[in-house]
Amino acid sequence: MSLKRQAYSSVRWTAASMGIRAAIAFVQLAILARTLSPEDFGLQALAMTVIATMTIFSDIGIASAIIHYPDVTDRQLSSLYWLNIGLGVFLTALLAGASPLIAAFYGEAALTPILLILSSVFIVTASGQQLRVMAEKNLQFQSLAKVEILSASLGFCTAIVSAFNNAEVYALSFGYLVTAISFSLLCWLRLSRGWRPQLVFHWQEISKHLRFGGHLLGVNFANTLGAQADIIVTGRIFTAETVGMYFQPRELAMRTMMIINPIVTRVGLPLIANVQNDKAAVARIYAKTILMTSSINFPIYGAIAVFAPEVVSIVLGSKWLAASELMRAVAIWCAVRSIGNPIGSLLVGTGHTRRALISSIVMASSVFAVVWYSGATFGILGVPYGLSAFYIFAIVPFWYFNVNPASGLGFWAYHSQLARPALTTALATAAGWFAAYPFEASIIRLLVGGIAGGGIYLGASYWTNRDWLLSIRELFKVRER
Repeated sequence: MSLKRQAYSSVRWTAASMGIRAAIAFVQLAILARTLSPEDFGLQALAMTVIATMTIFSDIGIASAIIHYPDVTDRQLSSLYWLNIGLGVFLTALLAGASPLIAAFYGEAALTPILLILSSVFIVTASGQQLRVMAEKNLQFQSLAKVEILSASLGFCTAIVSAFNNAEVYALSFGYLVTAISFSLLCWLRLSRGWRPQLVFHWQEISKHLRFGGHLLGVNFANTLGAQADIIVTGRIFTAETVGMYFQPRELAMRTMMIINPIVTRVGLPLIANVQNDKAAVARIYAKTILMTSSINFPIYGAIAVFAPEVVSIVLGSKWLAASELMRAVAIWCAVRSIGNPIGSLLVGTGHTRRALISSIVMASSVFAVVWYSGATFGILGVPYGLSAFYIFAIVPFWYFNVNPASGLGFWAYHSQLARPALTTALATAAGWFAAYPFEASIIRLLVGGIAGGGIYLGASYWTNRDWLLSIRELFKVRER
């Protein structure tokens, strides 16, 4: 199968996995938002911030190193596997012991048992992580998609059943843990292809992977801190209930980006790694990546921002209507933030790990400062608006220091990929708002606005962003032989 055909097949299966898991998460969110309290979601948000930050150390960049280097021996894979397992055991023990201290830091004693339950996820994840990475490296996204969908379904069922049996905040933790356990088990059943780790560990044979991963460890840690900065800081400034009111709109908006961008970036990393010595090819792939992601993200976030009260009412329920303005602010922030998300595939795929590390540290430090100042000065609503302003300011420096050196993509070639969907989105959302103006019912306003705005967006894209439409058409036309 040609590389192009493999790429489109991989994108289709990744899109199917992300789309189905998004639907599962959407339904879970809608059900649990009507069952659990804002405080429950606030506690879970704080717990998941801790988990996300510590998860970085369970991999130390090994996954990306395996993808980056074309030839990895079985002995090296075995050594890397046992290193992952050792790190997973260590992190589980560390979090279990530190749970009371973390709870004391946030002033939430109820956080301790939640963290104790979730601590075992590091061992569970480590057992199947390498199988997932090898599947991605070999573009085996069909099998991987099936594993992801089934494990997400099992986690969903666990969370819903637990919630209706009065598990309260623990329903979220149980669902997350079952998803992780079932994913690792299914990786061994469906992705291992008979591979078993040898009982060997040779430090010298994996030294180059660890050196490559060392920079990525810093990158991933800084990126994670930057991504979780708003929860970490607001958890200190505000109550769990306030954090919960903020977290739900944030979760809904962030989930959209975390679904759409990986459809392209998960495939983009191995593709860029395959042509890393051909800068023109790298530039073409990256330009296509940001065009695809921005052309989908921008109109979705534009619609969420314009119809924020309707989205909150339908998805979360009437008790969350006070969070409507937060929903609008978070949507604007996520639209701008989504621009920078694909840079990881570019910098890692081309081996610019040092540049990625410096950039990530600068961004994370800046985000913490912005969140702290905006939250302390303007309240919880100031956080997403402050972050929106910061990310808009960072667009040009981001291109200058990262995109251009790694790919050679020029100023206009890069920014035109963003300008076209941005202008088209502005026109479409304005049309959608005017079309929905005469109506009052939330569902009718969304339907009318969505149909009108969507039609305008597709029509305008035919003239201003035809490359994207042709790529979408090709995505669904190409078939495996």
